[in-house]
Amino acid sequence: MNLKRLPALLLVLCLLCGAAYAESGDPQHSLQLYLESGENIVWTVTAADEQLLSVTETELAEAPADEESIEPVTGVTAVDCLRVDGLAAGSTVLTVTCERNGETVTAFTLPVTVDEALNAEIPAAFSLPGDLTTGRFWYGEGSDDELLTVTCEAMDDAGDCAFTMSGIANGSASVDFVDVSEYGTTAYTGMTFEVTTSYRGTVSVDEIWLVLMQ
Repeated sequence: MNLKRLPALLLVLCLLCGAAYAESGDPQHSLQLYLESGENIVWTVTAADEQLLSVTETELAEAPADEESIEPVTGVTAVDCLRVDGLAAGSTVLTVTCERNGETVTAFTLPVTVDEALNAEIPAAFSLPGDLTTGRFWYGEGSDDELLTVTCEAMDDAGDCAFTMSGIANGSASVDFVDVSEYGTTAYTGMTFEVTTSYRGTVSVDEIWLVLMQ
């Protein structure tokens, strides 16, 4: 080995390692949110820990991968787009609220985990709030039983539903969640996950579509 070339080789190696480290630190997976809004319908999405997640407005470059399967309420005139990126590894929640004519129609949180590669992901198991005193709860259903299962593992005394999404095969699907009254006679809020499923059991949420239904 030519020892005179060693410093140059070490410099190249350091540059390559630095570039690889920089690439590994770039956000790999973000969440795209589509919010159907209007003059009197205002959605707000905030991160509980802004050191872990950033929530930024983006332009609607194209329609979501799958047209929304939940019929929105009359008065929707626009689609607001948000992107959620991971900034540091950890776990936090997104707080989602919707106001109509200045009154809160729905409010809930979604957990988000960020790994060392800054991938922002919705866990496969999470809870959505219910209220047994008013008879409101969330119902969830997947679009393709051959690709994934969606189950409500339990409902606690308050009415909160613990959902679990499990992949069965590789593919793309959607999962509809609807905030409904007792016996499903009235729907308040609709939320659709566009997901990528795996035969290994994983489900990755890529897009979230939110609509007001009441």
